[in-house]
Amino acid sequence: MKRRSLFILIFILFSLILLLIPLNKTAPNLKFTKEDNASPISIPLIDHELSAQSFNASGPVTIYVGESIIGTEFYQLISNDLKMSFAAASIENDTVSLKNDSIVLGRPEINNITNEMVTSGNLSLNMTGWTPNSYRICNLVYNQTNVIVIAGNDNLGDGYGVYWFIEYFLKLHPEMISDINITRSTNLTMRRMGIGWGYQLHWQDDPPYVNQTNMDLTVNNLETQVKFALKTGMNTFNMGSFLRCLTFDNLTPGDPYVVYANDSPFRLRHEKYVEVYQNFTTYLKQFNFTLTIGTDMFPYTPAIREYLGGDLDVNDPALWVLINESIFELFSKLPFDGLQVRIGEGGEVGAGNYTSGVIFRSIEDTKMLIRNLLSYIDNFNNKFNTSKFLLFRTWSIGIGNVGDLHIDPDVYHQVFDEFDNENRTNLWVSIKHVAMDFFRYIPRNPTIGIGNLPTIVEFQSAREYEGYGNYPNYLASAYQMDLQYFGNSSNFKGVWVWTGYAGWYKGKNVAYQFYGFYSWQDANVYAYSRLNWNYSEDIVEITQDWIISTLGNNSQLIANFTQVLLLSDTAVRLGLYIHDFAKETLSLDTPFFSIGRLPNMLWVYWGIPTSSHAILTAVYDKCRGNVSSNVRDGFTAVTLVNNMIDLASGFTSNVSDPEVYAQMLFSLQYQREVYVMLAWYRQLFLYYYDYVITRNETSRQLYLAALPEVKTAIADYESNWDSYENYSRYETHEMHDFIQRVEVNYPIVQRFSRLFFFVLLGFVITGISMSFYYRKKSKEEESSEKWYFKLLNSAHAFNQSIIKPGKFFENLKEKEFKAYSFFPILLITLIMALTYSFFNYLESFKVVFGGFMIVGLGSWFYFGGSFYVFGRLLGGKSSFLKTLEFTQYLYIPFLIASMVLFGIFGISPEILWYYIIGAILYPTNLIVLLVVFIIILSWMFILGLLLISKNFEISLKRSALILIIPIIILLLILYFILTEYFAELFVFLNEHFDLITSVFNRAETSAAQFF
Repeated sequence: MKRRSLFILIFILFSLILLLIPLNKTAPNLKFTKEDNASPISIPLIDHELSAQSFNASGPVTIYVGESIIGTEFYQLISNDLKMSFAAASIENDTVSLKNDSIVLGRPEINNITNEMVTSGNLSLNMTGWTPNSYRICNLVYNQTNVIVIAGNDNLGDGYGVYWFIEYFLKLHPEMISDINITRSTNLTMRRMGIGWGYQLHWQDDPPYVNQTNMDLTVNNLETQVKFALKTGMNTFNMGSFLRCLTFDNLTPGDPYVVYANDSPFRLRHEKYVEVYQNFTTYLKQFNFTLTIGTDMFPYTPAIREYLGGDLDVNDPALWVLINESIFELFSKLPFDGLQVRIGEGGEVGAGNYTSGVIFRSIEDTKMLIRNLLSYIDNFNNKFNTSKFLLFRTWSIGIGNVGDLHIDPDVYHQVFDEFDNENRTNLWVSIKHVAMDFFRYIPRNPTIGIGNLPTIVEFQSAREYEGYGNYPNYLASAYQMDLQYFGNSSNFKGVWVWTGYAGWYKGKNVAYQFYGFYSWQDANVYAYSRLNWNYSEDIVEITQDWIISTLGNNSQLIANFTQVLLLSDTAVRLGLYIHDFAKETLSLDTPFFSIGRLPNMLWVYWGIPTSSHAILTAVYDKCRGNVSSNVRDGFTAVTLVNNMIDLASGFTSNVSDPEVYAQMLFSLQYQREVYVMLAWYRQLFLYYYDYVITRNETSRQLYLAALPEVKTAIADYESNWDSYENYSRYETHEMHDFIQRVEVNYPIVQRFSRLFFFVLLGFVITGISMSFYYRKKSKEEESSEKWYFKLLNSAHAFNQSIIKPGKFFENLKEKEFKAYSFFPILLITLIMALTYSFFNYLESFKVVFGGFMIVGLGSWFYFGGSFYVFGRLLGGKSSFLKTLEFTQYLYIPFLIASMVLFGIFGISPEILWYYIIGAILYPTNLIVLLVVFIIILSWMFILGLLLISKNFEISLKRSALILIIPIIILLLILYFILTEYFAELFVFLNEHFDLITSVFNRAETSAAQFF
């Protein structure tokens, strides 16, 4: 209680503070029927003043570089950039006498002037205990000259020092240049950043198999990427296309063409790739960067699969020989330092049929993979005296019993404890910073900090679920808190900042730092890179510095854009997440969704606002006690965006880059259109479901009020669709579907379901009525019966099967009844259910209804035929046609269930979905559902047992065998299908089923990013 009271007190105080800080404006022309508009939020204005400088940066400056290194490409690059940062500067070697206003570059081992300063006692430069890549920058007087020393404890340290001096002191804070005395270091020994590698360079099937234009673009961008890495303090590059570097010439001695023929397109492409990658990697290694190459495991081409006999079996020795040769060949040809491996996703990617299979599904298989990979890497290291390493990503997302590796400490221990010892130095682990994918409201990943294996933590700068960097989404504060938290773990050794190629970007390509609009993402990257060196650096100062470097040094501009960035975090959280649903980290442990937690932003997943009943009812379920507040959040987000637009407007004549500034303003207008549309859509579906469940008239008025507003918002957004072609646009088709359902389809479905309910009810009543008038007829009379009287007889038979089962089986034994109508009734049941789910999806309805027709007919004939075959083998006397006839009675439970469902549909279509989802989300309801399901199955089993016994005139023991054997065979067949064709089935389900389509709205995976 004390903790709860303290939390409430803090929350009240925080709320009061927010209320006391008004924003400049509220949202103009924003209507919200019967709900209040959001209260404004504000952040204080911040002034930025520059003071005079004493160091004469505008006069002649001499840069001194050690004679032994001045000709190397690395020091030529950084010294030339340093020279270009001054109005007048020259570069000299360390044998030339010092001039006034000099910069000395390099540690004592590589620069004689630095060594003389240290030896004479004028410069303190004790690097003992410095972490790799550390550096010191200081200003001193030496031999009556003003000298700035930039000295790192390694080459990269010198590079980081030079660019920090250029970017921070020369460009941002020249007033501080005469008082520099800093040492910068970081415990993050691996700092990875994905930069625009131009992955499309391999997407070409035809000769020359490599897209030369994209390849040239990538080559030309290399220097830009090197400079950017030095500016941001990154030291590790990761490249993809692992499989395209391999030809397997040494797999079988004496036969270099055992996998790829001499003229194979794969061989020709791979040889070209190796040539290109040799140029890339050789260039990058000159700058002392760490290079890794990533792959899903197991990657293959058709030729590789053919070599393995068509199967991908973890117990196949040939597969391990192939992996061993892959590692040996890769490290022999190219100077990569490490191999990155992921086992949790796969699929086809790129040109030429390159695929990866998810085959490591168990803890033991995963351990075997790591064990063998380390063994192969150790062998290579021992043979060639190298220090190659394995970087293993824990992103396993629901594959077998290793599916929770990325979030479950117990599974993590089971996998990695074997390798966690002081003798193992070449195994790194890469883990996403939250205990799921990159969403908010998710707790930090509990597997970070376990054991002693060095760990790098993954972050996104362009959040794939939150607009993909198309509008401001500034996460510097959250990143800072994460660094400070993870910094308490001794094995937290690095970060991986994702800057692109994550998820599915639906607009034109954006390559960070090269083409497309990425400025808002750049704000995150800049803040992340600063915080990597100082976890406690002031966020406001970092934000101001980014604004100065991006837009200019106008004080009001800096103040206003600081507010824009700091407000953006809240705007995104309120605009894209529905609080009461998002705060729940729902477990959904099924073969398709065992990703630890159900994604908590499902209502607008990957830019697609969903119309899925299953998802929207689940969202409503968590919000039903607080619908008003959850709806209001959406409009609060719109208010914030409007305030951001007002803050950002009016600086056209004050910015250093008018084009970027114009794009920023346009992106904010885009964000407003999206958030207005989403706010009204949120009001529509939440209040619609609230009305359906509670029949509250106020909810009805609110959802009806939202209908014209969301239509207008969608139309406004769609009218600008072409203008947003460079953005990962939010799609609108499912919102149109939901509107169609609410306005047209749901009333029709209600009438339709009530009609079928009364038809089925009439069928039962007819059977009951006939029970009073039925009399046994002779065969002659029966043969003369009209078809409709036979149908009525079937109704009577159905009635007896429920209320007089003894009489039913007695008559059945005498072959008195024929089930003319039972199978058609089953089809009516399926039609009703599918009509509700896919009423406005004609194509999906046809596909799924056709599928169920096939399944229904197929199961009828399968069980009828199986019962006949095994019945005859065990001494039964029934004919095949008679067996088919009595097999239909097994579907009676479906008819009973359908009548219940029809009755529910007659009340309202949504109530069924609400309670089905409730059964999934709540254990009690789930138990009830399972009990009902078990009762139905038991009823079917007992009914089948009695039917077989009576019709074949055999014992119950033999009847049980006849019933069980085909079920076991069917289960084995299903197991085989799931084992061999899981991915293909998943794609089919993904394309045709509501919940799966809404969660995973693509058939592919994100393998392209690494494979």
